Amino acid sequence: MNEQPQRGPLTPAAGPSSLPMGKAWIRYGLMAFCALAALALIRDIGALQHRILQPKKLAVMSPSAGERQDLILGLSQPPFKDPSGLFSIVPPKGWRRDLQPKGTSYNVVFLGPYKMDISIQVLPVEDDRFGELLKRIWKIEKQFDADMHVETVEFVGRPAVRRTVRLYSQKVLILDFVEDGVSHHLQYSAPPELFDEYLPAVMPVLETYRPTKEADRHYGQ
Repeated sequence: MNEQPQRGPLTPAAGPSSLPMGKAWIRYGLMAFCALAALALIRDIGALQHRILQPKKLAVMSPSAGERQDLILGLSQPPFKDPSGLFSIVPPKGWRRDLQPKGTSYNVVFLGPYKMDISIQVLPVEDDRFGELLKRIWKIEKQFDADMHVETVEFVGRPAVRRTVRLYSQKVLILDFVEDGVSHHLQYSAPPELFDEYLPAVMPVLETYRPTKEADRHYGQ
């Protein structure tokens, strides 16, 4: 009787989980880091476990002046209104909208070309004094040992804190202000080589942001 050759253990075929993560997950990894930083304004930063996903280097195409101009021309379109009635903003023209993206605590993210995005987060806060907001942001910078440029500015007619920071392959602008017991957090993220080039076109978009009194009622104020 012929002996059958022994077979080794079968190696399962590579499935979707073995594939590298796409650009969206790279972007959301960065968003998750910034979302945790924003949550630290409200919660004890020492109680959070921070996991930062370092994105891979991807080729970035050169944008055209027309694409930047489209952002400004798009300001005449109707504003996006948050489904919960917390805020409104005129979205960047042609950018894809992602409501409450999985893995983040953002209310909405607008995804643009060349790994750019605008993210908005609205949360209740116990102490809505501007001085307390500023102190907590300085605490975040110390805890993360991040090289942030922090300044106080006026944004949409309100005192705000403006931060810029380099996080791996992205440069980020963060605007924070508090009003009526609610924290408003806006973030613009782009590759460093495009950040300054697009900023003059992105700022008019951010300045269309309007909080609403629905935010007070939503959080039981």
